[in-house]
Formats: sequence, structure tokens, C-alpha cells
Amino acid sequence: MGIAYETRLFMQEKATPAEVESIIRRLPDGVYDLISVRGNRYKELCLAERDLSEAEWIDLLAEEPWLWRRPVIVTPQGVQVGFNEEAIKALLP
Repeated sequence: MGIAYETRLFMQEKATPAEVESIIRRLPDGVYDLISVRGNRYKELCLAERDLSEAEWIDLLAEEPWLWRRPVIVTPQGVQVGFNEEAIKALLP
């Protein structure tokens, strides 16, 4: 049984702020579920020391895809950020 899917490489084709917002609206902790706080780019930009609004985070995540936790799996049933095999299976039909 095959499942249709689309792969999108956000490092090559950046998400728009509207796309980022659409994803974070479906996450329990919003924008904070999408941010990779252990990544190099997060550290390079000294983001732990900054107090950004949600709108600023959305714009930054659209511009800086290296800040995203990966993978990001979006289905009609929900969104899974980061690799968790059981959570991913729960999203699939």
C-alpha cells in the first residue's frame, strides 16, 4: 500500500511566513515546537538571549530554515516535528 507524499526541502525552497504560521498553529507549543535550540544557527544568532515576539519568530523561521527542528511532517491529521517513529506512524492513514 503506497502513501502519496510531497517532499519539500526548506533549505532550498524557503517557507513563507504564512506557511510557517500555518504549521505552528497546529503545534501544541506553537513556534517553540519548531525551533531547534541546540542547532548551530540558533547559537550563532544568540537567540537564547533575545526576547522575540511570535511574529518575529515566524519571520525569522521563514528566513532561516536552519533554525527548524527536522523533519517536519504535515498531514491532515496533524503535524509532527522531529523524528519520533511512533508519533509519525500515528499521523499516517
